[in-house]
This record gives sequence, C-alpha cells and structure tokens, in this order.
Amino acid sequence: MASRLIEDSPEDQRRAQAEWEREIREASERRDTDYDAGLPALKRLFDIAHGNSGQCRKVAAFLLGLYNGQRFPFDMTDLRSVDQEIFEDMLLVLRMDSCPRAEVHTYFANGGRAFEQLANDWQLHTSAWEPTDKGMSRQRDGYMCFIEPTTTDGQLGWRWLIQSGGGLAWRGGNEITRVAEGQIYSASYGARYAKEAIDQWFERGGETPHRDEV
Repeated sequence: MASRLIEDSPEDQRRAQAEWEREIREASERRDTDYDAGLPALKRLFDIAHGNSGQCRKVAAFLLGLYNGQRFPFDMTDLRSVDQEIFEDMLLVLRMDSCPRAEVHTYFANGGRAFEQLANDWQLHTSAWEPTDKGMSRQRDGYMCFIEPTTTDGQLGWRWLIQSGGGLAWRGGNEITRVAEGQIYSASYGARYAKEAIDQWFERGGETPHRDEV
C-alpha cells in the first residue's frame, strides 16, 4: 500500500511561519541589546588594559584572547581575580562577541596595530620559537622571525629571515617587507646559529643600527 504524505494545514503553516519570524526578531533584538551594552564595556576594558596594575595585564590578556585566541590564549581562572565591575564588563563583551557584528579590534582606529602594541607593551607575545609547516617562527618587537631548513647543491642549511607587515605582527602595513635575511650552512648547528644571527640583528639596533655598527 502506498504511503500518503501528510501535509500541514494552511493554519499550521501560518503558525510555523509566525513562530519562525518571532524567533528571528527576538534574536535580532538580543544582538542589538548585547551590542549596545557590550561596545561601551569593550572601550572601558581597552582603557583599563593600558593601565599598569596586575588587573590591567589580565584585562589586556582577555582582550587579546578575543582578538586572536590562537596566538594569545587566555587563562579563564584569571576572571576570578579581577574586580566585580571589570568582570561584569568582560561578560558584556563576551555576550556581544558571541554573535559579533565585527572583530573586536575593528572598533578602534588602527585596531590591529593597537592590539599588537598592547601585546607588546605587556610582553604577551609568544617569545618561544614555535613550529610551522616549514620550520619555526617567533614574534619579537613587532617583527616576525622565521627559520627554515634548505638544501643547496645537496648541502643542508638553514635560512633565517625577519619581516614586518602582513598582519602577523604590529609593525608595518598590509604588505610584507623582508627587513633582514641570511643563510647558515651547517646541518648540525645551523638552526642554533640562525637564531643567534636573528638575536644579533636586534642587538645591533635592527633597522636602525647603532652608530658603531653602521
């Protein structure tokens, strides 16, 4: 026996449509409410993050976690040690950012640079070398540093480079600029020598070398 398709009545369809429209309207109203409360809270937290107390550092870490959680993981237990008003503002920002209209840094002029500078001021950038798909990298003083293995005429070596721009660190604009690079020909100690070469570049003054290094 063939089965019969049971269709909703016109009245059921109208009720379902009305319910769907109500849910959409309420969700939009909640987003508006969260935005109206969250944006002022975000700006208050941003001001606090530029202070000089232990709480200010935790607020900075919280904001950077929203900005880029992979690069700046935030310890949630730090929420226990901030003042109640700060904690409430954090919750307001979280509600706003749960269904964001924009990334948190875009609410500020030159927001990407401002947040990267905030990380630099509090030294919240990862200072250790981290593995990449080609080698290893780290951030230092607003630059990105890379070390990658290479092979030239069958000889294993290590290439190092320092760059600004590209949105990976706070120096420079959208375009990536290589400010220094070099090659180390050593299979056993090349990576270590490459790290030392990068450190020496910074110690000499970077893009503006000390007078006796020119």
